[in-house]
Amino acid sequence: MENIYSKIAKLSHNNKLAHLYLFDTKRIFNVKKEILSLIYTLNGLSLPEIISTKLDLNNLFSNVYYLDGSGEKIKKETLENFFSKVNLDSLEQKYKHKLAVIEDLQNTQKESLNTILKEIEEPSENVVIFIFSKNYKQLLPTILSRAQLLKLQEIKENSDQSNSSFSIIAKLFANYDKVLFEEYQNATYQDLFDKYLKILKNTLKKPLKFCYLYLELNNDLNKENKAQNKFILNILKSIVVGINITTVKNKYISAINDLSKEFWNTYPNIGSWVKDVNSFFESLKTNANFKIQKQVLLIKLGEIYG
Repeated sequence: MENIYSKIAKLSHNNKLAHLYLFDTKRIFNVKKEILSLIYTLNGLSLPEIISTKLDLNNLFSNVYYLDGSGEKIKKETLENFFSKVNLDSLEQKYKHKLAVIEDLQNTQKESLNTILKEIEEPSENVVIFIFSKNYKQLLPTILSRAQLLKLQEIKENSDQSNSSFSIIAKLFANYDKVLFEEYQNATYQDLFDKYLKILKNTLKKPLKFCYLYLELNNDLNKENKAQNKFILNILKSIVVGINITTVKNKYISAINDLSKEFWNTYPNIGSWVKDVNSFFESLKTNANFKIQKQVLLIKLGEIYG
């Protein structure tokens, strides 16, 4: 999967992206994970293998637009409003393209597909359409003839991790970076993991709630230790989206997923944390003041607590 998305990202970098890509997801169990992989890769970010069906894909990046046809049938009006927003919204300078992602477009009436035909025949500037479809052959021949068709193949998870091994967390949080992986296996990071899970759990019941988390984050996030910053903020992101590895029984993964369920039940707006963390890292790429951006992040994180 990563090779496909990396190739698309390279085309984007060289200004050679096609206007329409069609992904065959017939063999894919977790389509949302594939969509996230595409989005993050095109926006120049790495995605740990974490996913949640509750994650709002329209609330991750300002250049991403997502329409879900995997459940209810897509109405003509919904499709028209979707492309109206895509075309009218301005594109932030830090992004090269607007990414219009549609899941299971075939789940709509054929008359409604005239809307997307117009978008294909008269493409708007800087807009790239990505269709993920479990049954792409149901789409109009005109759409199929204009699209770059890519067939995705499911990749099985490695199941050689023991229940008590912290290395699987180290690997996920390092996003398979060998140098980071080695560092994250240090006992210091396991202590950090345990500390933050305890603090996060306490925010669900303590009267002061966010105060304890704020103090620790303010102390632990520092400009000189990028690896530690990434590790800590990956803990927060994993609380939002969970860790979707079903082939491994691991106590650390279970702890993350159990806490994720509690947070979603208590704070249904927690999905904003992913966008807040991503914005923090993006701002640092522009050499923004670290202390100021950290305070902006901490304020944003605290908003879900009311």
